[in-house]
Amino acid sequence: MTSTYDALGRRLRRVTPSGAASDWSWTPEGRVAALTTAGMTVAFRRDAPGNEIERRVGPAAVLRQVWDQGRRLVSQTLVQGGGTRQWDFRYRGAGRMTGAGAAEMTLDGLGRVTALTSAEHSERYAYDPLGNLTAAEIRAGDRFAESADDDTSLTYSGTLLRTAGRRRYEHDGQGRLVRKSVRTLSGKLREWAYEWDAEDRLLALTCPDGALWEYTYDPLGRRIGKRRRDGSATTQETVFAWDGSRLAEETSDGRVTTWDWEPGSDRPLTQVEGPAAPGPEPGPQLGKELGQEEVDRRFYAIVTDLAGTPTSLLDREGAVAWERRATLWGRPLAGGSDGGPAPAVNCPLDFPGQYRDAESGLHYNNQRYYDPETSRYLSPDPLGLDPAPNHHGYVANPLTEIDPLGLTPCKVVVRHFTTKDSYQRIMSGGGKDAILLKASAPAKGHPTGVYVTPMSPADILKKPGGFKSFLGLTKEKSEYLIEFEMDKALFKAIRGDRGKHVWYSPGDLNIPKSAISSHGPTSGWTP
Repeated sequence: MTSTYDALGRRLRRVTPSGAASDWSWTPEGRVAALTTAGMTVAFRRDAPGNEIERRVGPAAVLRQVWDQGRRLVSQTLVQGGGTRQWDFRYRGAGRMTGAGAAEMTLDGLGRVTALTSAEHSERYAYDPLGNLTAAEIRAGDRFAESADDDTSLTYSGTLLRTAGRRRYEHDGQGRLVRKSVRTLSGKLREWAYEWDAEDRLLALTCPDGALWEYTYDPLGRRIGKRRRDGSATTQETVFAWDGSRLAEETSDGRVTTWDWEPGSDRPLTQVEGPAAPGPEPGPQLGKELGQEEVDRRFYAIVTDLAGTPTSLLDREGAVAWERRATLWGRPLAGGSDGGPAPAVNCPLDFPGQYRDAESGLHYNNQRYYDPETSRYLSPDPLGLDPAPNHHGYVANPLTEIDPLGLTPCKVVVRHFTTKDSYQRIMSGGGKDAILLKASAPAKGHPTGVYVTPMSPADILKKPGGFKSFLGLTKEKSEYLIEFEMDKALFKAIRGDRGKHVWYSPGDLNIPKSAISSHGPTSGWTP
């Protein structure tokens, strides 16, 4: 993997091991202007706060996006030769998403989805206090077929999964899954066996048909290969290449697939497929007839949802070539976009940072493997118990939260300062399990949001001018505080020098009361 950068450290060109090249251009403000790969250019346009509002895929298609004042995605509209398609996203007062496209969601007090209903299927879920999924009910009708239970009750020993419907799970002393068995309706027993190394990396998988899959990793724990073994012979092999923590390329069966990602993000932008030994990179095609070499390199632009999960692939003409069909937690639903046969092209990328393994149905998630049937990881968090008590759990809501490395999200303690009246209103509102901090528009043109600081009152008072000069808060507005722990990824830094210690959440913040470490008069705060 080789890259070229400009004087400001921005990437201008990347060439993968297969020879696939990607070229980037930037605006004077330092934002991405365009990506060119496989003879196609994807151009971007953003609004003043930095939200992407338009993406042009070659000359054939335009994706337009609308954002609200809280920087939440409200709609996506695809305009191309075949017409217009639109996806809408809906939220309720606490800033939680309750609708996406044709799907409507019901949430519990902690923001977890308990029901999802669309024109094609419906889902219902229940959870225990640790966040474990305890019940799942899926109704997909005749249009989709599922291989596992549609109604599932899950049982645990602590945080270790024991049963899920007809499935049985066995773990070793380190909490890693070593065996899964399923009793089919006909009474046949199907078993999977898992082998791990001392670093908690999955080394081998034996499938019910006897197929043995072996997995290899580099020193950073990134998977660089998988192969199917038949005795001493390798009958199928895939090699992976990485661009930092993001998958850049896979090579298998004489074909190579390459991905480009939005800089600094876990959101994929393009997928290009072609021969494993391609010829020279084609130049941009602006309405020109493609030669056979270019045809062999199939280009697709990737449309993602709010979290960054791929939802559609657009071909060179802007037509939808593939659409994701899955349950809330990523369990595949069979059928193509029209309910017929599966499409010829597929995108193996799933939730941000995840790659779907066809041989097992598992999602490789950098440092761990995720099972979409149970919404859990197969092994405990490598960071240990300190980051989270449920060290096998995935995120609370996959529609809005991500875990691209398979590790517990980075938590940070922050403080929200406010007036006495606002403090009393906040603490008496919300619900039994959480409080709500509503986004507001501050003075001096800063974005609408919930404003916090990672600095303690003691550290602030050591600064010249204290709250007024350092945070811009009057004595009245810094009289009370609420101290809590949240995922750092939820916050953005304001522009300017204060961005180091003044952060904001673009939307309302729903804070579990269990995350609150201190609240009350600022003068009474103690570390």
